[in-house]
Amino acid sequence: MPEIVRKAFKIAETEKPGVTVIELPEDVAKEDVDRPVMAPNVTRHPAVDHKAIRSAIDAIEMAENPIILAGGNRPGLSGDGRCGVQHGGRAMAD
Repeated sequence: MPEIVRKAFKIAETEKPGVTVIELPEDVAKEDVDRPVMAPNVTRHPAVDHKAIRSAIDAIEMAENPIILAGGNRPGLSGDGRCGVQHGGRAMAD
């Protein structure tokens, strides 16, 4: 059971936004448990590579006709991937 809960939390933190459900049979859900509560497992997220971001900004600024494709339904983004997008004074196509 602890492994199932651990996997459910990992899915909830890393997959597409939405509900993560663990369904238990009624007889299992009613059982008493005499184990201690598990300690939380900290998920590490990599640090931002500022040099790589600066390089990308420079490449975009130097491009004559830059195209940026954003999205992918990552956690923290809206379903269409446009959350937090700034237009920079130019029209953007849908």
